[in-house]
Amino acid sequence: ADIFFSPTVTGTLDLVFIESQAAGLAVVGPRAVAVPLVVEDGVNGRLYEPLDMEDAKRAIQDIAGGPLDKMKAEARKNANANFTWSKSSAEAIQFHKDVLQYFEKYG
Repeated sequence: ADIFFSPTVTGTLDLVFIESQAAGLAVVGPRAVAVPLVVEDGVNGRLYEPLDMEDAKRAIQDIAGGPLDKMKAEARKNANANFTWSKSSAEAIQFHKDVLQYFEKYG
């Protein structure tokens, strides 16, 4: 596989988008909910208007007809740089520390 396509419009931030990028797939997903936090349109995949399957088809054809290898490399790079367990756990720990500091300061 070279491209991961998802028609979801109800998922918040499905891990499948991150997992697909980690596997080195260019991702095509809707410009909805949190998908744009993972997919940078034209860089590591393509976004399309939710429920517009003609737009989705154009997005897939755009990738397949051109920058596929570059987008696949950028997808893997994005997953490895921004969505690792060590980074996610460090951010969660910092968030909890910030909450505790807030309550120590303001009660």
